[in-house]
Amino acid sequence: MLTVLDFYSGIGGFHFALQQLGIEYKVLQAFDMNLNANHVYKLNFPQVHINHLNIGFLKSAVLDDYNADLWVMSPPCQPYSRKGLRNGSKDARADSFLTILELLSNMEKKPRKIIIENVLGFENSDTFEILDKTARECGYIWQCYQLNSLDYGYPYSRPRMFVLLSLSNFNNCENDYKVSLEIPGFTKREPNRIESYLVHDEIIPVAREDLWKAGLYFDYVDSSSTRSCCFTKGYGQFAKGGGSVLAVNTNFYDQIVKEYKDIRDRMKGKEKWWEELGECPFERMQPRYFSPREIANLHGLKNSFRMDGITTKMAFKLLGNSMHIDVVHSCLRYLLHDLI
Repeated sequence: MLTVLDFYSGIGGFHFALQQLGIEYKVLQAFDMNLNANHVYKLNFPQVHINHLNIGFLKSAVLDDYNADLWVMSPPCQPYSRKGLRNGSKDARADSFLTILELLSNMEKKPRKIIIENVLGFENSDTFEILDKTARECGYIWQCYQLNSLDYGYPYSRPRMFVLLSLSNFNNCENDYKVSLEIPGFTKREPNRIESYLVHDEIIPVAREDLWKAGLYFDYVDSSSTRSCCFTKGYGQFAKGGGSVLAVNTNFYDQIVKEYKDIRDRMKGKEKWWEELGECPFERMQPRYFSPREIANLHGLKNSFRMDGITTKMAFKLLGNSMHIDVVHSCLRYLLHDLI
């Protein structure tokens, strides 16, 4: 049986991907400080004990006692995100991951396999350099992949970095210290239409004020679209960079934009100019937010996935911090080829 430690466990993305492998495994312990994420994890995996204390207080001897075959982790991305300052190891939010690397160096019973997920930019950080140095000193071979759920048949772009570490060779391939864009043996699939992932269970229209103030910054898609932008924890709060919104019809988008700009230009210089106006031209597209269930579908989460007792706003945050299950599954299948 494969034994696993789940660090920064969130809502259980790695655990769901492990389920899809169809193998015998046991998550010995999950670690996360977010109580809402832990609530969702426990709903879906009630048998797993979750430690909500700071990972920084762990000791090498404790990790040795687990003697886990596999470590899975998605460390905080803020030190490496394009939306942040990209301070890498100097960002306090990188401390816990650096602690894990230090603990790994001092362990006697190191895990045979490790998988790390993070945002694009992680591979160019000084934290990654520390990871590389630690991996080599500990005897790991590593490979790095930039993968996107768009290539897995989903109309959803979520590009992420995956670092796979193994104490044994990957099919006799040594490190090439390059970022690859495709897992060996993977067959790229064209994305489906968004309509396949819609359930229309919770209709949350984009507010009129938000459309007047930021209508040009939303990414509008419709049911026939074969792509959508990455949902982040700020979905529902920010127009730009939070994720796509669903419109009934985008055929007249250019005409609507022109009409909107004409009105906005006429109101230029007035404070809170939108309060003087009625319907916004963008309202004719009837834009709404994707529901948490629809976002879960686009992340590859099965219908059995539960988020009972979580508000919509919190669900957006938790899903925005999650990962795509099919992408992770392909990484795990490749990483664990000699164990399954």
